[in-house]
Amino acid sequence: MTVKFFEKLSNNYLELLDDKEDFNIIIKVGESPKTKIFQAHSTILRYRSLYFRNELANISKDKNNIKTLDLKNVSILQFEIIINLTHLPDDLQTFYISDNDIIDNATNPKKKPFSTVINEAHAEELLHGLIKKNTYSLTNNPYEFKLLLRGTRDGFTKDSYWNLCDKQAQLVVVMKVKGTDEILGGYNPIGWDKSVNYSFKNCNDSFIFSLKNGTIQNSILSRVIQPEYAIYCYNKYGPRFGGCDLIMSYDFNQDRNCWHQQKSYEKRIRNASTFESSGYTYFSVEYEIFQISKKT
Repeated sequence: MTVKFFEKLSNNYLELLDDKEDFNIIIKVGESPKTKIFQAHSTILRYRSLYFRNELANISKDKNNIKTLDLKNVSILQFEIIINLTHLPDDLQTFYISDNDIIDNATNPKKKPFSTVINEAHAEELLHGLIKKNTYSLTNNPYEFKLLLRGTRDGFTKDSYWNLCDKQAQLVVVMKVKGTDEILGGYNPIGWDKSVNYSFKNCNDSFIFSLKNGTIQNSILSRVIQPEYAIYCYNKYGPRFGGCDLIMSYDFNQDRNCWHQQKSYEKRIRNASTFESSGYTYFSVEYEIFQISKKT
């Protein structure tokens, strides 16, 4: 008898979804041209959802005593699931998931990591380096990191590098070094040009770097001090900064095909006491090249 009573009560509770009488909330979901209007009851929404309680508290009623809520960043399908779960009895709602969690996931979907080498803190640090007097954080800055190349996806060869990055400007190169916690790289605002083989390009704003990571306790940013030797173009190699300051020659994930010797940039970015001194050779287990551009 008790089970039947609660089953009937649950059914009556769910019927409120289709009850258009005495509604006092209008919820507009989606963006034009794909939008849908939902009608709801504030008492249920406030009681069942902390999210709706907070949102509705900041909305004024119109002349008909109705509040209107816009949810442009939620799809119609997502909201239909949300509103149905909001109207479920406590035991069933708990069985599924908190409606607040669903709202959070729908309005703020988790982004896939933009890089397999650097994190958002690294990216913000690089922005501070390449945009002088930068006061932006990664969440509010007007720039974005557009992935052009990833070694494990596109290959570690000079050919894949030139095919994807030739004559591209505003480039950030990042790489993981085999057997260490090092993340090395460089910023090249003017790009590499395969057609000007065996040639240096003059640049005042390029830099190379080592980023804080694991046992690497401090980041190093090394700006160019010989701008006439800042960038070197050589079609048989990959990215090259200075004479030997940071070089990825060919088959970058093979032993001794990358190296660093400080010459045209102000600081050494590898520790001489820790790593071999003969060219500071190493190889990468992953590398990526991003293009920095203004968000549209």
